[in-house]
Amino acid sequence: MKFPKLTKKKVIYTAVGIVVLFGALRVVNNKNDQKDNKPNYTIKKVSHMSSFSTTGSIQAQRMQVLDIPEGKVQWISVTSGEYVYPGQALVSVYNKGDESNEYKTVTAPFAGVVDIDDSKQDHPVITVYSNDLQVTTGISEYDYAKVPVGKEIKVEALATHKEDTTTVKSLAQYPMTEKNSKNNTKYKMTADVNMDNFMNGQTVKIKVQQDGVVIPSTAVKNKTVYLVKHGKAHKQKVEGYANNGQFVIQSGLNEGQKVVINPDKHLKSGDRID
Repeated sequence: MKFPKLTKKKVIYTAVGIVVLFGALRVVNNKNDQKDNKPNYTIKKVSHMSSFSTTGSIQAQRMQVLDIPEGKVQWISVTSGEYVYPGQALVSVYNKGDESNEYKTVTAPFAGVVDIDDSKQDHPVITVYSNDLQVTTGISEYDYAKVPVGKEIKVEALATHKEDTTTVKSLAQYPMTEKNSKNNTKYKMTADVNMDNFMNGQTVKIKVQQDGVVIPSTAVKNKTVYLVKHGKAHKQKVEGYANNGQFVIQSGLNEGQKVVINPDKHLKSGDRID
């Protein structure tokens, strides 16, 4: 079988075609390689800070153990759990060794409920608890700034799910005596609650909404972030502070805006972010 004889011109055209074809394939491969090597940036919205939650207990706002004089108890006018009013006579004591030779009467210091411990013969221990209630808890040194005095909080009884919205009444400046197993210092916090919704001794959940917006700390480099607008990255200065893997924004960003959370040295303002 005879093959057609190629002219010199055809040979040149064929060689040029092969070169062009290989060049085109190389360009396509380079573009694919560039596409594969393009950094994969992650975008996240600026979000509101999550609430701070802890547990506490319901206690009487006031509690007083009565000072009962030495002597023989003549009578006790109330029983445990009974309501008393201010100035009400609760117990009478007579001490024959007292020169005044008078009966001593102890009265209620304020309105509330009495608890009587008569386990000690001839010398009962009487405690008066006010009807007004408060929630108390210990706040970690790391969470101290999250619950300033006057801050609104929500309190929910774990057993009954009854709720109340109130404000922080006090936050101690000195730590509580007890420390937990991790040696984490605690500061006593109190807030008044509605006595109709809770009982003395109940365990409650305390929820405190936090002000401000946050982004992952990885998004911030030298107080600068890359804000994403219309699919492009733009450098943006921010002010704030790091807190448990997050960066709390004080200025420079608003809730709902988008930022790159994994910027690198290759990212520049104006770069397209897919």
